[in-house]
Amino acid sequence: MLCYLTHSFVRITFVLASSHRRSEHCSVISMFIESTRKSGNRRTCVCGKGEECKAISKEFQDLQDIRGGFMKAPNPIKDTRKGFQKKTSEAWVRRMCAHLKIKQKEYEDTMCYNKVLDESRRNTRAANKVQKKKDAYIALWHFPPILLKEFQSSIPRTIPIQKAKDLQLYSSGGGLLYSRGDYIKDDAGNKHVLIVPAFVDITSIRTDLLQVPAARDSHYALKDANASLSPTKKRNTPAAVLSGDNNSHGSRGGDTNPPASKRRKKVNTQQMDEIELRDFIESLQNSHDEDIAGKDAELKKKTEDLQALQKAVRAQKEIDKVSDNELRELLTQKNGEIVELESLKKSGMNRFSMSNPEYFKENKRACQEFYNFKDFRFLRRYIELVIGVEYIPPTKLTSVGGKNGCNALSSFEQILLTLFFCQAHFNFDTIGTVFGVKSRETVRKHIDRWMPVLGEVGDMLSSFLHYLDDDALETLEPEWYIKLDLRKIAGVIDGKDFLCETVRTDKHLNCAQSSNKVNHSAFRVLTWSLPCGAVIERTPAFFGRASEKAILRAWGGLGRLKFPKGWCILGDKGFDNTAGSYTNYNTTLHPSFLTNKRFSRNQVNHNVNICKKRYTCEVVYSRVAMMKKLSGILKRESFHHFESFVGLAHGLANLCYGYLQKINNYDH
Repeated sequence: MLCYLTHSFVRITFVLASSHRRSEHCSVISMFIESTRKSGNRRTCVCGKGEECKAISKEFQDLQDIRGGFMKAPNPIKDTRKGFQKKTSEAWVRRMCAHLKIKQKEYEDTMCYNKVLDESRRNTRAANKVQKKKDAYIALWHFPPILLKEFQSSIPRTIPIQKAKDLQLYSSGGGLLYSRGDYIKDDAGNKHVLIVPAFVDITSIRTDLLQVPAARDSHYALKDANASLSPTKKRNTPAAVLSGDNNSHGSRGGDTNPPASKRRKKVNTQQMDEIELRDFIESLQNSHDEDIAGKDAELKKKTEDLQALQKAVRAQKEIDKVSDNELRELLTQKNGEIVELESLKKSGMNRFSMSNPEYFKENKRACQEFYNFKDFRFLRRYIELVIGVEYIPPTKLTSVGGKNGCNALSSFEQILLTLFFCQAHFNFDTIGTVFGVKSRETVRKHIDRWMPVLGEVGDMLSSFLHYLDDDALETLEPEWYIKLDLRKIAGVIDGKDFLCETVRTDKHLNCAQSSNKVNHSAFRVLTWSLPCGAVIERTPAFFGRASEKAILRAWGGLGRLKFPKGWCILGDKGFDNTAGSYTNYNTTLHPSFLTNKRFSRNQVNHNVNICKKRYTCEVVYSRVAMMKKLSGILKRESFHHFESFVGLAHGLANLCYGYLQKINNYDH
């Protein structure tokens, strides 16, 4: 019982302390607004709105909102500092005038600057008059609310560029409040964003003024709920602070004229337990956050509509300046550019044509040569349905590197670039030129990102041995196997050596690469396929020095070769006596002349027919080798992608082609 009471007391104390900190924070803001209100009458914002700006600041002050305050503008002429500080002061004023749409010369002459006079006029009345000019002030409602929430009234002149991106205030391509023209570099080369006031739509500010009372009501309701945690209000306790008692912090802590929302009927929280009270407080806070989020979304939409309207007005003004003849010539030129663009999309190898369905309709063999798919429609459905990437056609001929670029390659184009890499022996520079990418490093990053994905998808389409049972194998049994009385054949095994460059810097790898089958450095892979020609299993790549039997034993030792009991495997003489490698000891059949030195003509003819029907394993590898990267000698810089090449090629061998032999129940 004592432990339970102690735990409850700690939780209640934590809630009270958190609320106490929020109350102290609100009181600090009230003190700042109160000090601003006293001197606000003699301060004027330099935005050029005059009394309208002053009236808005007065309304924010009456609502106890920090946006009713003012900030002093810098004076670069009086600034005696040097280096980055002086540069920041000058750039800040320049960008402020650009955002507020005021003339910098007029601002310097009439607003704030105490100009330095020569020695002969130093003590004259005119000099004293100039020295008594008022300073310039900026109303805080010109700054975005997220900055006021982050820094309160002490807004810095600059912030790091990454901080501005995190606050969603900066984008080098435009579209946000600050863009490329608002950043400067310090002496160390680090980029900073100038935090300057900006022109704000009066309609949106009026909307914010309507939101403040609702937010204030939720705040006081939250204070009332927290205050009711303690039945008594004592001096200098969290409950007394939250209740707004005038004696809790002297004359500064109280509110002598509380709003109507604070005097409303309070919720009876005395009868609530700890959990119910915490849920009640969270519900109040959540409702407040939802209201603010809804207002922000509405304000964002209004801002976007206003920007679109301003853009349309500017475009109309430009059109009005053009005469009829000039406009006719402009339209003719524009139509010519459109026709030229459409012709560019259907001709040659460029970014437009490499993802344009019309280009592949006119060039029937292009899709097979570029991407190892027979038609672009099938390729598009494969990428969208199997990989889950949406087709987005390009809008510009060239691409900007990086995922945040305004015209970077889409994910669909990156996959096309990777498939093109599999089908071409070009270097990264040439591939980048085809897709409009200038940086070979960007091309490499796209390939490193999508090649493992394509390889894994290919393995998923060609590795389903664990799904096969007796019924499935009988259903897929070919007609010719039944006519030859070659029954219970579960699969056909064969090996393939893929040529590769020799590693001469390491003698151990040099020896391990050597293949006695092709007399060259190679990678060796074993593949199992059904008698009808579908790939069902493969091993990873081994160095060519390893024998096929050794690879079979190593792969079978992992339990990957689980064929149904009583079924046999067809293979050549290299796989003789390998039944022990299979989980169910499946026998490997080979031509009878390997074990019988004296055989009849009928036996010879029967074995010849059986060998003819084993052609499917060779055709499977011919389909795999249709990938250009696997048909020649693989270069060393592509070694780390070899597994992905083989996986993708085996998957396409199943996906892009039909049966090699007519199965027993196939009526077409």
